[in-house]
Amino acid sequence: MRRTIAAAVTLLAVALPAPASAEPAVTCVYTFTAYPNGFTATIDIRNQGPRLDSWSLRWTVPDGTQLGNAWAARMTQPTPLELTAVNQPWNGTVASGGRISFGWTAVAPTATTPTDITVNGTRC
Repeated sequence: MRRTIAAAVTLLAVALPAPASAEPAVTCVYTFTAYPNGFTATIDIRNQGPRLDSWSLRWTVPDGTQLGNAWAARMTQPTPLELTAVNQPWNGTVASGGRISFGWTAVAPTATTPTDITVNGTRC
């Protein structure tokens, strides 16, 4: 005697949210050239997110660093260990997929790449 068992299989499709991207929408590339008692540096802001209508960066620097000249940004040194940069009126917009660069000189005992750069308050 042979038995046949019929089974019904129901597939349930569940929509899961896409995993959060590990890549930030805005990235920064920091480069510098050191020389005795100072350096020249640039930051390249690369935007892979929605258009930025303005930008403001903040980061820390080694003790003894003194901001010199800046180009393509308005830069300040609000504390001895902190630099800030904000866009000029002509380069505040960074389109999705776009980028801008700015730079500066500094008198400093050492030159290092900062690890705490933020763009508009978000780590870069």
